[in-house]
Amino acid sequence: MKGDSLSDFDLMWGRLLMWGRWGRQDTCRPDPESVVAGIYHMGRADRKGDDEEDAPEDPPEPINARDCDNLDGFIRQLRGDHRKHIRIYFYKRQHVYRPLLDEAVRAMCDAEEANQRTNRRMRG
Repeated sequence: MKGDSLSDFDLMWGRLLMWGRWGRQDTCRPDPESVVAGIYHMGRADRKGDDEEDAPEDPPEPINARDCDNLDGFIRQLRGDHRKHIRIYFYKRQHVYRPLLDEAVRAMCDAEEANQRTNRRMRG
């Protein structure tokens, strides 16, 4: 990391915070507790351990709905465990074991990078 610039991981973390806020405020979203909600169904952790982190408060910045919608697409493509940890922490605002959460955020960075590589190859 150079100077005060943020890493891709840090940028993704901030974007996911915004995605969670966007998801909770979007009235068209299915109820995450509903059985028919499908992709939005999330498990609930039983109790918090020492290595688990509570979700922070929502960022005060305006929501970039287009970016959040794009992130939502990437989240849908993640394997089940990564998808679950991101949704529990950022959307449901519950605690998650930090190493698993970090791994899920890195998977989001990888998914976005793979998408960008594919776009570049398609454009020639």
